[in-house]
Amino acid sequence: MASADIKTILAEPDKSSYVVTYLPLMGRSGLIRVLLHLAGAKVIHRVETYESVKADRSKFPYGRVPVLEETQPDGTKFVLAEAIAIEHYLAEKYGLLSSVSDHHHHHNHHHHQHQARPDPQLSAKIKSVALNTYLELSSNLFDPLFQKNEEQQEKFRNEILPLWIANHERLLRDNGNNGHYFGDRATLADLTVLNWLRVMEAMGIRVAEDSPLKKLEETIKAMPEWRGKYEYFHPFNGNLGDERLDAAAAVDMQETTEQVDGEVALEEEEQEEEEDEEDEGEGDKETRDQPSKRRKAA
Repeated sequence: MASADIKTILAEPDKSSYVVTYLPLMGRSGLIRVLLHLAGAKVIHRVETYESVKADRSKFPYGRVPVLEETQPDGTKFVLAEAIAIEHYLAEKYGLLSSVSDHHHHHNHHHHQHQARPDPQLSAKIKSVALNTYLELSSNLFDPLFQKNEEQQEKFRNEILPLWIANHERLLRDNGNNGHYFGDRATLADLTVLNWLRVMEAMGIRVAEDSPLKKLEETIKAMPEWRGKYEYFHPFNGNLGDERLDAAAAVDMQETTEQVDGEVALEEEEQEEEEDEEDEGEGDKETRDQPSKRRKAA
């Protein structure tokens, strides 16, 4: 069964605008960026370097990125940190914590009602799929010691990964092996698992072609909401070749070119003022300007 359009389950289009602040790579902001893109949200991707984050951690709620800033139509601002919290917030906002059968649309001549809250039990199950995937895979694949510890790698290949695959294939079969964990359209569970399937494939770990997980990957990949940018939003951005993000595009990740260009120009002006005040040498100036030049090239 084909996936339903994500935006059809919204009571109305998202009128907020967003700024996602992160490093010049997908990383922990990857799924956040995907959620905003699939929902058609207005978003600017603001890039920080490791050095700039470390230099002034007070700029961020918990001293690190990613950070989501939302500006509502009335000008009200909302700031949220921690990747998983941001993912859950956006998923709830976009109806991705419920299957299609749990959103009831009632039409009459005067109004269109929309169920405001998903079933809390189903919402918890969707979150559990996402959290289990993150905890089992991230804690192993991105453990700094993982690549150096052959015993840990063997345990992951022979115990942890096969168990994760078996558990998730069972859940997908229980839902009819239709490419979704719950119901007949995408939820946060589907999108989280897709992200990690793509991460593993890039690291040389592939599931069987006849696996329900592969069916999920193909189903979500076919969704029209990608608008031709499925490869653009690969979780490893520019590290895997020209088909995905090149180095320049990875710095911007812009959705709204005019807004991003304006922001970059402002940052460049501020940077030039600081350089004039500090009266530093031309060599240092060229080094500091490099991120801005890469942005303009994107």
